[in-house]
Amino acid sequence: MLTNYYGIILNNTSKTKDQIAIIQIESSSDKIAKTIHQALIPEIHTSNLKELHVKVQRIENLLIFHFKSNNTATLRALTNSYLRWIITLSKSIEVINLKNSITISI
Repeated sequence: MLTNYYGIILNNTSKTKDQIAIIQIESSSDKIAKTIHQALIPEIHTSNLKELHVKVQRIENLLIFHFKSNNTATLRALTNSYLRWIITLSKSIEVINLKNSITISI
């Protein structure tokens, strides 16, 4: 379960005009953060778009996402996609944990 989040969008004033967003998400356990991190790594490494950059770090139960794009609309779409994936992964983990904790007696 995700317990806390913090986000910031930075407008870069350098010549590159890149837009940057940093989002930190805290999960209820290190194991959940690790599972979400590992599930997103293939997506991060398969992106071929040069105008998009995603970096994710995991420090215990904290996930830190760094997004960079050449315009605000693309940055918004990128962060929304990752947030949806994270929410979906978190809900899936919750369901799996719930099913594993239920014992059925016949």
